[in-house]
Amino acid sequence: MLALLPWNGTPLSDATLYCQLIGSLVYLTVTRPDIAHAVHLVSQFLAAPHSTHYAAVIHILRYIKDMGLTHSSPTVIHCDNHSAIQITHNDVFHERTKHIKIDCHLMRHHLSVGILRLLSVSSSDQTADIFTKIFPPGHFRDLVSKLKMASVRPP
Repeated sequence: MLALLPWNGTPLSDATLYCQLIGSLVYLTVTRPDIAHAVHLVSQFLAAPHSTHYAAVIHILRYIKDMGLTHSSPTVIHCDNHSAIQITHNDVFHERTKHIKIDCHLMRHHLSVGILRLLSVSSSDQTADIFTKIFPPGHFRDLVSKLKMASVRPP
């Protein structure tokens, strides 16, 4: 076991990649508790990462890769805003859309490469709204069933 100490190794000249990798790994710990402890340890060195800390991050990434869990299908984004969908597919920018030009280019790139898939969904079928809005009981039950959630009540 490698001891991760603040002064081990040589300081990284640019910690940007290290910070990005740690951010991605912290996000991944929500669904992968088996890496939570290791990610917590390497995240303690965000202020001044060294080569040994980076090597530990690479080791965690290899562990994940060795598990053979890959995601080959595009991530589906459900959007109820038809204007937003049209903007991502239309190369023409207007005065009202100049402020989103950079984000739109990124979205277009991910759509063209196949990383993302944008699907239109009606506002009434937005399942995420169940967490932020109040619905009548019937509509609430429909959304709960779409999310494949179940009510857990004590016996």
